[in-house]
Amino acid sequence: MIISFFGHSKFYDADLSAEFVVEQIKEVAGETDVQFFLGDYGGFDAFAYQCAIEYKKMRHLTKLCFVSPYLDEEYLRRKYVTERFDEVIYPDIEATPKRYAITARNRWIVENSDFVFFYVNIRFGGAYSALQYARRKNVKHHNFYNL
Repeated sequence: MIISFFGHSKFYDADLSAEFVVEQIKEVAGETDVQFFLGDYGGFDAFAYQCAIEYKKMRHLTKLCFVSPYLDEEYLRRKYVTERFDEVIYPDIEATPKRYAITARNRWIVENSDFVFFYVNIRFGGAYSALQYARRKNVKHHNFYNL
């Protein structure tokens, strides 16, 4: 099962705990192995990464995958991606102009996920666009912040 996360880079919500999110992951995943598609761009992505790490401590076959918007080895080295993730995935978005690469990557993640967790509390930005896209594509999802 592939589970993904989207949220705003400025994430400071003390009401959402890692323990609660891990319980939600367990409820969604059941007994299936999980592959997490993750970003690495700010507060919520760091929180999601920690939740995935906590889940992996309980289910060792779990994989943490960084889905990169750019096919650039220097970019990946600078972000320490290869040391922190089990796998780096680059979706087939090479024809996309660089300024639209994150949007194209986000759509690819939504399309290839079985379930997506969101923390979207404002009506603009990449996370909000991904939530709208998941709704249009009828991808199973949950927004921890009821917008």
